[in-house]
Amino acid sequence: MKKVRLLLIGSEEWLKGAIFLLSKNDQYLLETINNERDAIERLSHNSYDILLIDNEFSETIESIKLAKLAYAMTRPSIIICSSILSYLQSKIWQYLSKFTNTFITSKKLINFSYGFHSINDQIDFLSKDYKKYFNVVKKEIKINTF
Repeated sequence: MKKVRLLLIGSEEWLKGAIFLLSKNDQYLLETINNERDAIERLSHNSYDILLIDNEFSETIESIKLAKLAYAMTRPSIIICSSILSYLQSKIWQYLSKFTNTFITSKKLINFSYGFHSINDQIDFLSKDYKKYFNVVKKEIKINTF
């Protein structure tokens, strides 16, 4: 079975917990980033399958902005929310956002999770599914930006 390459972006403390939970699954290859500049640079490379982001990663860069960059690279993302309130706010954003209503496929590629509950199921689903959206995303971006 092919290993799933996960790119984890978050604070050092969050990354320690994420690595502890995710390293139990030998099907995951983990790469971590805890620096804003490195995170933005890294997202322009397609050598990862799924992006996992700490919702509270940075005060200057929103995790949703990083998820949008991953969407532009046709990569799914999961934003890990630390509280039920931030999870609900994120879901409301996804429902009402001009971005997600313009780029419809982003609703399938930008995902949210409350903590690490059922994260393995989300990763399994997204790792099998996201490649079929490549042409759709490119078409959405072309139509809506030019």
